[in-house]
Amino acid sequence: MKIFNIIIASLSIFLVTGCEDIIDLELDNTTPRIVIEANLDATHQQIAVIVSKSNDFYEAAEQVKVMNAVVELKGENGETISLNRNDSGIYEGMDLSVQQGEEVTLSVDVDGVNYTAIAKMPSEINLMTVDTMKFNLPFGPAASEESFQMTTSWDDVLGEKNYYRLKSYRDDVYDSGNFSVINDEGLDGNKITQPIRSRFEKGSKVTIELLSTDQAYYDYFLDLDGSQSEGLSSSIPYNAKGNFSNNALGYFGAYYTSAITIQL
Repeated sequence: MKIFNIIIASLSIFLVTGCEDIIDLELDNTTPRIVIEANLDATHQQIAVIVSKSNDFYEAAEQVKVMNAVVELKGENGETISLNRNDSGIYEGMDLSVQQGEEVTLSVDVDGVNYTAIAKMPSEINLMTVDTMKFNLPFGPAASEESFQMTTSWDDVLGEKNYYRLKSYRDDVYDSGNFSVINDEGLDGNKITQPIRSRFEKGSKVTIELLSTDQAYYDYFLDLDGSQSEGLSSSIPYNAKGNFSNNALGYFGAYYTSAITIQL
């Protein structure tokens, strides 16, 4: 099993319904590029897509959302769904009918240029257990506080390559600065056990979420982590490699999700 712990900070933001991720986009002093951040939540059969234009690397302004894009999702059976833009500038599709193993294509047209990406629906895998362990820090300002660490487990699907992401929430607030991406290398078909890196205080409501993802989603966040772990200077523009055509930044990823909530 390979486990990659990620800490992501600052410039751009992406959300899939109810959740936020912070994604670094580091851009050189060139013509703005299209940025597409798309997540397909197969558990709830919905998709959310943000289309924006990148800024100059030296500009501090936020990215500008593209409000006139034409966004469509096409299934293997040829059925095409047009996504509608909401008041926040997010293109949404609800009540989908995607299936495990199906390949779906996302098409985004902006000013006559088409950007396309394909995602293969992963297997649906449920989080089985979240175990807690109580401890007290031996020193520091929080030495007298009672804290908890958590360990998760789930059963991997035999005979296929699987990819995962773990997320945590405390008192319904997403812990955006910390998560893990994991694959099942060496553990095909076995039980996978993975600790949560954060510590949680007594009295907190904690939700642990397991995402069973497609490879494109996993590869994007793994590449993003790799650029940081290699110690690339913030003065060197770098972006994780996505899966959209025509040199667009960002990614189209798909996942199933399951969660367990514990009151400490």
